[in-house]
Amino acid sequence: MVAGLPPERRPFQFFGWVALLSVPFYLLGWLAPELKRWMPVQFPISALMVVAPLFAAGLLTWRSEGQTGVRRLLSRTFDAKRVQHKGWLLVAFGSCRW
Repeated sequence: MVAGLPPERRPFQFFGWVALLSVPFYLLGWLAPELKRWMPVQFPISALMVVAPLFAAGLLTWRSEGQTGVRRLLSRTFDAKRVQHKGWLLVAFGSCRW
């Protein structure tokens, strides 16, 4: 246990990993700005770091619980039945443009 927290509750470790995993996207956007034209929408390359929290959560879960923990994490992520206020689903999916 780190700082009295169980392994599944380490927010500083999670945010540290997110920051560390975001650095390559910043560097790629800074060093190769012409890659932006390959994006479907004219976002900066650093916008791809949206996946960093998913990878950080997966990494930390893998380290503490293994492959079954990662499967459980992903199944909980996409479980709409767990959402108590269904209006948030409209907000989340309504803001996406397919």
